[in-house]
Amino acid sequence: MAKDILTFTDNAKTRIKEILDNADDKVIGVKFGVKTQGCTGKAYTVEYVEEAQQFDQKIEVDGMKVFISPDSMLFLLGTEVDFKEGDLGQKAFEFNNPNAGDACGCGESFEMKQAENQAKQKASQSVDANQKGGVQKYTPPKI
Repeated sequence: MAKDILTFTDNAKTRIKEILDNADDKVIGVKFGVKTQGCTGKAYTVEYVEEAQQFDQKIEVDGMKVFISPDSMLFLLGTEVDFKEGDLGQKAFEFNNPNAGDACGCGESFEMKQAENQAKQKASQSVDANQKGGVQKYTPPKI
């Protein structure tokens, strides 16, 4: 199931490899997730992983370890991750997310489509009980 949550373009795979090749030896992979932030409520995250957390979903992408935050899976389901370089030198991951509705004007945050949002709320209640214990851009930190 985890492989169906995120897919990656060749450009995204190349960028992930560059990130991991330039990371500290302690880094074992990268984690994609969603957090509450911005004008419209949700923003994408990309982080180094030094140690997998208990409920992280791990997938292998061309031999690289990619993790998905467990509380983000329903937000990311079916998302394609791409990496683009703009005309002015900006570089960013882009998320082609079928679950995203409106986005803020700057493209830093998004909100869920209404139907998926209601389904997500209902599903997350059961996920939380079991785990107690559009195109968006994300510019990774310079490494």
